Amino acid sequence: MLICVAIYDRVLVPAVRRRTKNPRGITLLQRIGAGLLFQVVTMATTAAVESRRLSFARSHHGPQDATATATGGRELPLTIFILLPQFVLMGAADAFLVVGQIEFFYDQAPESMKSLGTAMSLTAYGAGSMLSSAILSLVERATARGSGTAAWVANDLNASHLDRYYAFLAALAAANLEAFVALSCRYSYRAESAEGIDVAAQEGAARVHSRPGPTAP
Repeated sequence: MLICVAIYDRVLVPAVRRRTKNPRGITLLQRIGAGLLFQVVTMATTAAVESRRLSFARSHHGPQDATATATGGRELPLTIFILLPQFVLMGAADAFLVVGQIEFFYDQAPESMKSLGTAMSLTAYGAGSMLSSAILSLVERATARGSGTAAWVANDLNASHLDRYYAFLAALAAANLEAFVALSCRYSYRAESAEGIDVAAQEGAARVHSRPGPTAP
């Protein structure tokens, strides 16, 4: 994520700024939307990689020996680097979404609620973590009930169907992106610049009125 943030600030923003004339390169909502899009691509990539890994495992061990690695059997000739694409995409998604969301809550909150706006962004992540745990439990129970096979999420990776679970998460992420686009099109940014000018003008006028006048010699 840190590398992606540095690339975003040093490379992407200056390049886009020349075309959009926006100091940030893109708007805050556009940055959040790009992060949500990266999440969809991340989960779709994860599902594809896991599907490929399962096919590779079953072709080497066979369906009757799906738990061979878990019980001390042969190891699969796979490298950890097959997970690299999804982690790179995940870092890119966080660079857009996490930072963009924090900036949005801070920038669009009233002056008296700046710190509270930042806390709200962290609260959203906490609520999302609790919701993801609930979704995981529901999916595990629903897929194991009366199917006669292992649940999508089980203790044994080779007997599970994590590819289906990741595909389900990709569908949820796509629905979330669609809802975000529909709502963000109706959003009006807070006129921060105009409000800041008014506040500065009022403070300047107050200083002028409170300044002591010249004393007679």
